Amino acid sequence: DLQGEAAGVDGGDNALYLRASNVGAVVDQASLSAFLGDSTAQGNQINALVNTAVNSGYDGVNLDYQGVAASQREAYTSFVTSLADALGAQGLQLALTLGTPQETGGNWDSGGQDWAALGQLADFVYLQLPADPTAYGEDGLAMQLLNWATRQIDRSKLVPLVTANAVDRLG
Repeated sequence: DLQGEAAGVDGGDNALYLRASNVGAVVDQASLSAFLGDSTAQGNQINALVNTAVNSGYDGVNLDYQGVAASQREAYTSFVTSLADALGAQGLQLALTLGTPQETGGNWDSGGQDWAALGQLADFVYLQLPADPTAYGEDGLAMQLLNWATRQIDRSKLVPLVTANAVDRLG
């Protein structure tokens, strides 16, 4: 179920995107899992997102669904495909905010988000970089992630996100 109000705002020359997210104080994985198993709910949400974007003057939708179970990878990709098609039919764009994959001994595990497939569907992709400042050293985790990400998604679509939140390293 979508909750919240979309504010109609004038962005001037800036593109404005309606943000749909399951991220709050915690990531609502249970609701997302149920949603991905219900094609009627998906269709209703797609209609609501597209209609809200059109009626409120947005340039597109930024889908920020985190915590997709690996077992629902195909269902999530199918939902994003349907959303991208519906937005495209209205001349709107799709932005995706993808979760930071987990580094697993030289490989990256993106869980239920198929980065290569999703990168083909999105007009641009927000890439959440690590919060830990030590990840930004020479050949650090951030560089390794960027190298992997650009092999999955066209680099011209990637928009790196870096948090301004502080990280305390004690001990």
